Amino acid sequence: MRSSPLKILVHEYVTGGGWQGTDLPARLAAEALAMLMAVLKDFQSWGRAHITTTLDNRFDDVPL
Repeated sequence: MRSSPLKILVHEYVTGGGWQGTDLPARLAAEALAMLMAVLKDFQSWGRAHITTTLDNRFDDVPL
């Protein structure tokens, strides 16, 4: 029997839009983005899940 891939939501607070109403401190944004990308890369290399993530529009230049 073949099962469908897992469906996983990855939400990192800062990059996912949780820091609204003020500018993002550059160091915090960089660290948050690095964490998000690391988790997404790990799931991608695993290859057994369909991943959905949230992304603040201030990160619209980030390729996912």
